[in-house]
Amino acid sequence: MTDNGPAQEIIVVSIADDNYAQHLGVTFASVLMNVSPGANVRLFVISTGLTEENQAKLIGTVEKFGAHIQFAAIDSSPYQGFDSMGNNSRETYLRLAIADVIPTSMSKCICLDSDVVVTGNIAELWETDLQGRAIAAVPDTWAASQCQTLGIPEGVYFNAGIMIADLNKWRAESINLRAMEYIGLNTQLLKYHEQDALNALLYEDWVPLPSTWNAHSTIIKNWKSSQLPAAIHFTGLSKPWHFDNIHPYKQEYYRYLEMTEWKNYKPQVNTIRMIKRATRPMMPVLEKILPRPAFSLLQKFKSQLLN
Repeated sequence: MTDNGPAQEIIVVSIADDNYAQHLGVTFASVLMNVSPGANVRLFVISTGLTEENQAKLIGTVEKFGAHIQFAAIDSSPYQGFDSMGNNSRETYLRLAIADVIPTSMSKCICLDSDVVVTGNIAELWETDLQGRAIAAVPDTWAASQCQTLGIPEGVYFNAGIMIADLNKWRAESINLRAMEYIGLNTQLLKYHEQDALNALLYEDWVPLPSTWNAHSTIIKNWKSSQLPAAIHFTGLSKPWHFDNIHPYKQEYYRYLEMTEWKNYKPQVNTIRMIKRATRPMMPVLEKILPRPAFSLLQKFKSQLLN
């Protein structure tokens, strides 16, 4: 066998609290299961603190693949004045601190939300040419409604749930501090919080990725290929670990869940969740038959009705 030199090192960073530890385990299992055999994936978890039990389960999950995790607990106080988004915790703001937490010897990383299943080879994503830009990310046409609000050109909005970040550029240009300042000064404009702030600051400083590398809800809705997306991002309040979820790739979550220390998890089933599961498929039909004002009103209360 030919000696190809040292194994390729890929830096993967995720953010999770105890509520998302299980789902991060699924994310990591999917990454490690599908990466090139010769790649060395270094995993980092940034949080405000995970229990010893959840840390042990994450470690046990990735060790099955010969990988290791480095945990970084950071102070949440700088984010306490910021709004939370829906049912999400303020942990999402920790994304901004990645360049400050990851060792300065590391110049690039892949940032993954903890509601992602990676079915592709992340080594291919790692090879993306950033062209001197701060990040590479997949466009988000759903959230692009924020472009006008943020004062940025139409159609240049990205989804921050999966990014490749040039850490040296983030450090040199103090992107973390600038984003924090922007959030503090423009809270009333922000619908998607730190994602909005990053878009406002980096709208001329990012490289678009193919949609397969962040198949969020809008992309899945129009997905025509028989091939799985390389990265399935379970955006929205309804998640595959909920009994009532009807995501078309829900079973991918459970496929990789079997490879984790949470493999015995079963979603909670009760009357309300059964009603929700029966009701969800009706939404696309109602969108077609209801007048726009009526459907817009229904969407306004969708989170109360279905989540």
